[in-house]
Amino acid sequence: FGAKGDGTTDDTTAIVAAIATSTGSVIFHPGVYVHTALTISKRTMFAGLNGEKSGATVRPRLFLKSGTNADGITITTTGSLYAERIDFWGNKAGQSAASNVITLTEQSGAYVGANSLFFTDCIIRNGYTNGINCNKNRNGGLLDNCFILENDEIGFNLLGLDWYCVTTQFGLSGGNNLYTDFGASNDFVCCDFYFSGKNASYGGNKSNIYVGANVNTLTISACQINNGYHHGIECAESIAGGQYVFTSNQFGANG
Repeated sequence: FGAKGDGTTDDTTAIVAAIATSTGSVIFHPGVYVHTALTISKRTMFAGLNGEKSGATVRPRLFLKSGTNADGITITTTGSLYAERIDFWGNKAGQSAASNVITLTEQSGAYVGANSLFFTDCIIRNGYTNGINCNKNRNGGLLDNCFILENDEIGFNLLGLDWYCVTTQFGLSGGNNLYTDFGASNDFVCCDFYFSGKNASYGGNKSNIYVGANVNTLTISACQINNGYHHGIECAESIAGGQYVFTSNQFGANG
């Protein structure tokens, strides 16, 4: 499809063409694929190939073009994205308006989209706003051995349900590493949360994990929760009727 992956060429047209015609996986070789806003409106699979360069292992990186000032990847209510061994980079230094690395759009009414996002061994990093922005009624997702790092507001803004996150690291966010104020049956197991509140100009909550009043069920188990600017886990004062399981977690140096 003509993608260069050289870190300079705008590869948007080639990536869009590959998504449109693919009936299997869109394969990315090692390199940096500069792109503007991408929309996923069908079941799509990205697979990255590791390689060697100057003796070091390199991976494919999708890098949001400077000046895009929009979400890097938008997954509509008819779309889903499966990805493995891909780095998604929001290039926050190159943006000047709200820009999430990945957004899942809100579904009106009933929950929709089992396995809306299914990531294994991926990095979601450097968003001008949030790393993953999951809006209401997006049902079903997996983060397995992923890294959500250095996003300027929230690492994972979770308003959906039936998400399972395991052995994933959430760190160095400007505000919360995890913010959830809607949804149910979301589980975080053996994850690390560290160094929230890194953006001094961010005016929102800066606890490592914030649980709002509209959350129904949430499990956080066997996680490391350290160096939160405010708290390790902060729950809204008005919470009532929800079921929360916080078990076998380790806390350290939270504000």
